[in-house]
Amino acid sequence: MPSEFDEQRVGWEPKIASLETALAGLTRDLGTLTTSIQGVSADLASYAKGTSEHLRLLGIDVAAAAAPRRADWQVVVAASILVLALSAAVIAPLSLRITDTQASLVRFDREFTEHERQTLHPVGLALMARVEADVKQLRDEGSPVMQQRLAVLEEKLHDVSQRMAQPR
Repeated sequence: MPSEFDEQRVGWEPKIASLETALAGLTRDLGTLTTSIQGVSADLASYAKGTSEHLRLLGIDVAAAAAPRRADWQVVVAASILVLALSAAVIAPLSLRITDTQASLVRFDREFTEHERQTLHPVGLALMARVEADVKQLRDEGSPVMQQRLAVLEEKLHDVSQRMAQPR
């Protein structure tokens, strides 16, 4: 006769398996996302390097093109600040996203490692305790089938004893 624990256990195993599958999928997707972000980061770094080189060349060209040998420093400073502000507006969200992704990856890795370190999953531990209790009961009391057979044999033995005790 199945106990309430057996009925609950039947529902837990698929759920645990689906959660572990989902965790593996999330880990794989997180790895893909990290790779993609690293690619964007590398592209952004090359863009920043190219922009820096263009600004350097622009500074050289502006210095060389100044006819009266007087630079309009207000325009140069304003253009530099504009470029820096635009670069910061692009880099800051990506940097925050990368930091958040790395923190999530570390957390998922830690949780997965802790899960793997468990000697026995709590559900498996409860199942093992139940099996051990059943084995102990069988050892102490015997199986229900054996008990029924023993009762039938005892009844037959009693009948035979009564027949032998009756006078003929």
